[in-house]
Amino acid sequence: MGKHDFVDTRPAKHARVLPVDSAGSATTAHGWRAVACAASTAFVLLACSRPADKVALVFDPPSPYDWGTLSENEDASRPIHVRNVGTSTIVLDRLEASRSCRAAVSDPLLTSRGILPGGAMDIQLTCRADVSGPLRERVVIHARDAALTTWPIDIRGTVTPTLAFDAPSIDLETKFGHQAAVEVRLVGRRAREARLLTLSSDGAADADDSDRATDASDDDSVDVEARPLASTPGHAAGLDIRCSGKRPGTHVGHLRFQTGLNAPSEIGLSWSCRVSGTLTVAPSDLYFNLKDPGQHEQRLSVRSTYSEFRIRSVKVLNGPFRVAEFDSRRPETPIAIAVDRRKFQTMGAGLRGAIGRLRIVSNDPTEPVKEIALLGFGRLDPGTEGAPGP
Repeated sequence: MGKHDFVDTRPAKHARVLPVDSAGSATTAHGWRAVACAASTAFVLLACSRPADKVALVFDPPSPYDWGTLSENEDASRPIHVRNVGTSTIVLDRLEASRSCRAAVSDPLLTSRGILPGGAMDIQLTCRADVSGPLRERVVIHARDAALTTWPIDIRGTVTPTLAFDAPSIDLETKFGHQAAVEVRLVGRRAREARLLTLSSDGAADADDSDRATDASDDDSVDVEARPLASTPGHAAGLDIRCSGKRPGTHVGHLRFQTGLNAPSEIGLSWSCRVSGTLTVAPSDLYFNLKDPGQHEQRLSVRSTYSEFRIRSVKVLNGPFRVAEFDSRRPETPIAIAVDRRKFQTMGAGLRGAIGRLRIVSNDPTEPVKEIALLGFGRLDPGTEGAPGP
């Protein structure tokens, strides 16, 4: 046997010398090809193998599949063309779809006989757009092969609501004693069919006939009114939302309306209204370092835009603190609050930390009573020289 001859690697009793072609390889009677691995050596290493089959599918349109804009609760159906660009037949095992989708092969026979190399098939994808917002679905093709090959098809799109307001919520801001307003309009596939009916404890009232829907907080700190807006050639019906601030702070609530439709029968709108007052207290809380006698007194600034502003009283409600300086005749002068060492001594030696509360009473129209926290950190020993008690 020459060094450029090849050997059939079947069992020894069938072994024979094969002629080598010009490409440096040989072919057996069964179609196997033998390739020289080291022709320069004194002996030849032989490798006999069948070329690996290529398994591949391409999709038209490609994944992710953009379905564009859909309406809420719409059953949308789209075809996708699948082509086998591999070298082996692909037999389908199953089509797996996400919760709101389903998939079906156009030719059921392809499920059993498979897609030949170069062959193609169509898959019909159907999804129900049951939630407004981004559409994110997936269909997976499973092949019936040893490798359990899969191909995912991602579906993308946007689902618009059947009926909604053009703003998911409204945020208003106004000064104490003033009013803020904003308009919202209905949008969606059935926006032109809807009629806003206010929900109240007395039952539903037609928004075209009623004056307004009102949502007020329990402490009567803010009023929010929803007045009906008629539809126009360019807009569906809507609401004029007004917030009247009666107390500083951020207030939130929710308005609900009947639509006059079977689905959706109701529609809601969340709101928040921030009311700014005339009183300013800085800092909002006072902090004391109990280990440092130099930080046993802190100052507080109280201001108001009210022209006749006066502070009527300043009182420590609880905690080992005291009012060190306060002049009711001069409201622009900072108020001094100090650690009361005598109170600490009565509370026990080596006390760590302290919590108190300060109340300020004034003639401010927005916040006549204001309370802030007094917070002490660290340990105050009985022998520490702090601010003297009264």
